[in-house]
Amino acid sequence: MIRCIPLILLIVFLAGCGGLTVDKVPYRPILDVPQDSQPSPIGFREIRWMVPTGTPVLSQSPQGMFGFILCDWPYTQVEKGITSRSFPDDNFRQIFHDTMTGQGYDVTGDPGRFFNETEDMERTLYAIGGRVTDIKADTCKRTNLWGIDRGVRGEAHIEITWTVFDLLTRRTVYRTTTKGYGKLQSPNHEGVILLMEDAFAAAVHNLGADEEFHNMVFLGAEPQQAPLKQIQDIHEQPVTKFDPTEEVVIMGNDVSQKSVTGRLDNLKKAVVMVEAGGAHGSGFFITTDGHIITNAHVVGNAVRVRVVTSGKQEKLIGEVLRTDRARDVALIRLEDAAGLDITTLPLKTDKPAVGDDIYAIGAPRLKRLQDTVTKGIVSAHRYDRRRKKWFIQADVDIYGGNSGGPLLDGYGNVVGVAAEGYFVADETMGGLNHFIPIESALDALDIGLGGAARKTSVSIPSDNAPIDITP
Repeated sequence: MIRCIPLILLIVFLAGCGGLTVDKVPYRPILDVPQDSQPSPIGFREIRWMVPTGTPVLSQSPQGMFGFILCDWPYTQVEKGITSRSFPDDNFRQIFHDTMTGQGYDVTGDPGRFFNETEDMERTLYAIGGRVTDIKADTCKRTNLWGIDRGVRGEAHIEITWTVFDLLTRRTVYRTTTKGYGKLQSPNHEGVILLMEDAFAAAVHNLGADEEFHNMVFLGAEPQQAPLKQIQDIHEQPVTKFDPTEEVVIMGNDVSQKSVTGRLDNLKKAVVMVEAGGAHGSGFFITTDGHIITNAHVVGNAVRVRVVTSGKQEKLIGEVLRTDRARDVALIRLEDAAGLDITTLPLKTDKPAVGDDIYAIGAPRLKRLQDTVTKGIVSAHRYDRRRKKWFIQADVDIYGGNSGGPLLDGYGNVVGVAAEGYFVADETMGGLNHFIPIESALDALDIGLGGAARKTSVSIPSDNAPIDITP
């Protein structure tokens, strides 16, 4: 019995040597998804590993009373620091997507999609990035009785500071830190990576269970923390040709009473393709001076954009005069419209009736598909409670590249601006495409409208009016 005491003491000593302390962080309870809610689309952009060089992150230890028999030497810290270390991005993106989708979030950019992933990511409202500020993994390198390596088991924790960026208002709207814990019972030759992925999944779960984050995405509620400053460009602003506050008034706006039948080829001449930042959208002329309306998300942060007229006859430069990101509209003016034969479309601010025929014109998906016309009907009028904005819902087909293009009634009058479509897998959902009412777009861009019959019947309620979706 006395001879066994030194052996027991040796076992206890070896079992406790060499290992890092791993925090066993619990999972937060999942929050309920509000009934009939429409969560804002979120997208995971990247993960950065910012653990300072020299910080212990990985250890090997016996792990258990008989670990000194089952776990190989050495029992020590074997790795430090993972600043800028490369890890498999797609794995972490898939983990983020699956974990958040499981909690009811609308997550864009599923890396499991073979097609149209970029188009899906264009729906993103909140872009999310993470910085790993701490990670600890304590492992056991298992061997069998013949000394053959069986892989690694162990446990790990991770700490991530999340930053949420609103792509509509171009500002950081929320920051928070979550932790996660993972444990691997069975040895695996990729055990260290699996531990990190398990801990990461737990940290993502805890982000989804964060009440302020949850309420912001599902209910549009402002986080309790003070809003962070809007990102400013630290570089000198480029010289511009026009005054962004210039008065723009559309005169001679005679609403058309003539059917579009046989006139669409001519109406298409008023629609342009807008190229900015490697992507493209659509727009349409509202004045013969070269003023164009499109979406704010089409121009992004660009000061100048490329404008391609119908039939690709002219490739021009347009200056972005002003944008309203909350309403998602922008006003462009051609730098040189002299000698250009510009066709404009009449604007009608009346609320189109549900069931009315409507037409969309634009460049869906591919630039070579410019001047594409699609037909549908008005499906409904919707009020987005989070954005506090009205939209025209229609089943007319639109895709990425249609954004910013005009929605015409059966007489060729512009009644809306293409804003967004809904996608499931690789297919559109009929009847769920949204258009910005033209009156709301004009108001947001401070554009005056003269001419005949600006309002001939009941107009669309203002964005701050009581909710009423009766057509």
